[in-house]
Amino acid sequence: MGWPIKSNAEIVSYKIDWSATLELDNDTISMSTWDVPPDLLLENQSFTDTQVEIWLGAGVDGKIYTITNTINTMKGLLFEAKFKLNIRDRMCVTI
Repeated sequence: MGWPIKSNAEIVSYKIDWSATLELDNDTISMSTWDVPPDLLLENQSFTDTQVEIWLGAGVDGKIYTITNTINTMKGLLFEAKFKLNIRDRMCVTI
């Protein structure tokens, strides 16, 4: 899976909705952890019963990073998702 491109100057939030996975067992998230490469800054993170959110900053222009989210559920299940994040400097054009 891929996320929208961000620049290294931005702090951007990304959400994952786990509800489709969790509803099969009528389960909820009890814990969420992130594996973030060292060039990126994990600015903040949160989760609800069915969604997780991460705020990422920094990064090196031109790099593509893999970010991993692992959730544990109230029923003892474990799920993992990996995402690609592309860092690109954005140029501002003044007219």
